[in-house]
Amino acid sequence: LFEAYVQAEDPDVICLQETKLDSTTLPLSKKSTPFKRVGILEDMGYKAYYNCSSSKKGYAGTAVFVKISGPLGLPIAVHKRVPGPSMEEANAEGRTLALEFAKLWIVNAYVPN
Repeated sequence: LFEAYVQAEDPDVICLQETKLDSTTLPLSKKSTPFKRVGILEDMGYKAYYNCSSSKKGYAGTAVFVKISGPLGLPIAVHKRVPGPSMEEANAEGRTLALEFAKLWIVNAYVPN
């Protein structure tokens, strides 16, 4: 269903929260169980950007997938931290991922309730 949805809608950007990935599970691929549905996006022409939790393995995390051939192109910068002392916990948990493009920013945030 996920692949069919992405193929049908053909989004330029996909933002995911609560990925629960860690740097040892990257990069993903079609064979990366249970993440094959996410990993297949790279095979479908998307560039992946991840922000994984460094404080707890398999916790929180965000990801953004940008269509390589899309109108935005690739970001000129990727920001994984929000400045300020009150943001240290959120930064360590990989809760934000901001992509800076020439004409806009895309901010993906996993916000706790």
